[in-house]
Amino acid sequence: MPARRHVAAIAATLLLTTACSAGAGGTPTPAATPPPDRPAPSSPTAIADLDGDGAADLVAVDRGHAPDDPEDPEPQREGAVEVALATGVTRRLPMSELGLDWSDSTQFGAGRLIADLNLDGYADLLVSDPTPEPEGDSRGALYVLWGGADGLSPSRFATLARGARESFTGWSLALVQSPRRTLAVGTRHAPGGGVALYPVAGDGGLGTPVLLDRGTVGLPGSLGGYGEFGSVLAAGGSVLAIGDPSADVAGATGAGSVTLLRLEVPGFAPQTLSEASDKVPGAAEEGDRFGSAVSAYGDLLAIGAPGEDVDGHADAGRVYAFRLTGDAAVLLAELGQDSADVPGEAGDGHGFGDTVTVFRPCQAAAGLLVGSPGEGAVGTEGAAGALHLIGLEEGCASRTLLPAGSAGPAEGRAGSVAVLRASVPGAAEAVAARLQRGGVAVLPPPFDGIAARHSLRGDLVAPPG
Repeated sequence: MPARRHVAAIAATLLLTTACSAGAGGTPTPAATPPPDRPAPSSPTAIADLDGDGAADLVAVDRGHAPDDPEDPEPQREGAVEVALATGVTRRLPMSELGLDWSDSTQFGAGRLIADLNLDGYADLLVSDPTPEPEGDSRGALYVLWGGADGLSPSRFATLARGARESFTGWSLALVQSPRRTLAVGTRHAPGGGVALYPVAGDGGLGTPVLLDRGTVGLPGSLGGYGEFGSVLAAGGSVLAIGDPSADVAGATGAGSVTLLRLEVPGFAPQTLSEASDKVPGAAEEGDRFGSAVSAYGDLLAIGAPGEDVDGHADAGRVYAFRLTGDAAVLLAELGQDSADVPGEAGDGHGFGDTVTVFRPCQAAAGLLVGSPGEGAVGTEGAAGALHLIGLEEGCASRTLLPAGSAGPAEGRAGSVAVLRASVPGAAEAVAARLQRGGVAVLPPPFDGIAARHSLRGDLVAPPG
């Protein structure tokens, strides 16, 4: 492991980076030629528009399945990227078509992100794999499928970067937009987990990463054992939120915490949030797993604690909403299914807050999309789950979007929901969710019903906030 530098020096290194060599990462590609009846995009896109037609597209990453033994009932399946364009065109790109040996990996798509990385007006798909071992050294890899007028094509697939030896680079991804575009990547370069910060050049290439862990950021607690610092990442503006759901807090094992880094400030001004923090209700308790889900959008931040006990119900779950103002995170709401105006009732194992996304469910009004994967599990086989909309502002009512037993399967819950960001400022945003019985439902506002179904399987991908 390289010598540890002080966090202020690390921050200075990142802030002073003004250019990146494409040779340090993937090979940038020229902008794709649009169809003759459609002009080329004139500016970068902030939505999941892969083909430049102005509408958000839907992407899923299937990690595949290689049976551990002949008795495994699930058939062998190669990992793949699956795309459903807004035009109705669908396509499946298996790992072998991308030039990858899928038999060497069990975590293709552990990190997934849509962003216009090379600023050509077409959204690009970033996929990471922390476990490919072509050389047996567990480096991890970051891949990109550059968007174009035809959506995604294997001809525009590239390896952006590989991690250091035994770093398992790629457990999570987030893109910080300012003051410099920075790709944050979850790693295990340190025993307690870590984050690699890659500067992003205008052509989409990645520079040399700055490595952070609990020690460099200055967090208390043990660095030993299997740590999850950096396993969950979210970014809003210049703030990077780093989840560590297994963190010990105030003597409580697995209580969980979230660290906020402000990348525009020398030294990052780290701030740690947990249920032991001032102005955060409740108490840090064993197994709360605060920080299992983190979402940032504009100046709003939401954190899930799916292991929180509520009214005597074990692992019922809770969600905390904050507003980021200057150097502070101000609590807006503490939400559970025991709260007024939150759909459903608290129950054992609901895991409310296992997924959480900040979005606009109503015109010019913010809200949360909250999953409870264990809701409706009693008396059922396999996965269950419900999906709830929580309005945070007046005039945006909370409701259940998908009832218990219908929402995304528990084994894929981390990627079972995506928000389709709207291209019009302030417009209400649609939701895509995996269904218990297979396929994907796209729910446009006002969420009256399922408007379209797609047969995509795998973990859904959404753009950053």
